[in-house]
Amino acid sequence: MNKISFNVKMENIEVPVDELFSAIDKGIEKGRKRKKYKKNAFKALSIVSMAASLILVSGFIFSPITKVLASVPVIGSIYESLHLNMGKNLEAKNLVTEVNQTVSNNGVNVTLTSVYYDGVYIGITFKTDGESLKGFESKDLYNDYDFYLYEKDGMKYNWTGSGEGLQKVDDYYVSAIEMQYPDKQLPKDFTVPITFTKMGDVEGTWQFDIPVTHLPLKTFTIENNTSQDEKYSFTLESIVLGETNIRLDYTTSIPDDYLNFKIMDDKGNELAEDTHRTHGSESAVFETGIGDTKYLVICPIYRIEGVDTELEPLMVNVQDK
Repeated sequence: MNKISFNVKMENIEVPVDELFSAIDKGIEKGRKRKKYKKNAFKALSIVSMAASLILVSGFIFSPITKVLASVPVIGSIYESLHLNMGKNLEAKNLVTEVNQTVSNNGVNVTLTSVYYDGVYIGITFKTDGESLKGFESKDLYNDYDFYLYEKDGMKYNWTGSGEGLQKVDDYYVSAIEMQYPDKQLPKDFTVPITFTKMGDVEGTWQFDIPVTHLPLKTFTIENNTSQDEKYSFTLESIVLGETNIRLDYTTSIPDDYLNFKIMDDKGNELAEDTHRTHGSESAVFETGIGDTKYLVICPIYRIEGVDTELEPLMVNVQDK
């Protein structure tokens, strides 16, 4: 993981000032329509949040990968019947690892078919079939399947995530889950322990240990990067860049419910419009890649009584030095 420390004060970055303000002006024109996002909320995309609790007990097993990730063909495209964009984008780039782990219980087979670990997100796809599922009709995501994440150390964590109901494909069902890693420190590799307790209308136990390895990741650490007005201040501490998502780490006096962002590339394109997944008092996550850009322009925004106020934009060099 490359960590690049640099001062992102505008006067210390070798980018023409005219080019910066041109990018900001273009982004402002595109960013008038804005949605308000609540703490720990994310865009539903045409999916509903998983009703099953995403629970992890403290202490991942930070061990070398011991299970073989098999390069076996998956019937059809992994995400062909699904609507989770991060997985689709990674699959298109051949960055999804195919897996072939099957557990059978109570007449139902559950097979994990793929996994990815990109930025702060972990995605899992699976398929299920069996005699006990014959006649099952998927009606509601809340009733399709239940699962939890487990460990053996005793302390539980709640993970945020999203998923889809079971989608019928030929004589089996497929689905996918995307989960946000809860801690700021992102391990390079670890084991995700997941247990399904209900599949369709059948209860049982389908337990897996999934080894995951992080896709190439860039973390930019920023020093002395504060924007403020007479009411509030915002300090950008770091940016974590994955292939399909961005995380901003910060400290701010802006209340969570007031805070929003605009993120633009060096051409003035707004990267994070309508892709705000979660934010709280210390970080915000967006579902977007950055493409080929020299720098990012981060505009903290607060909304009070329907009026948006932008703090001074912060410019971050995202090219390796």
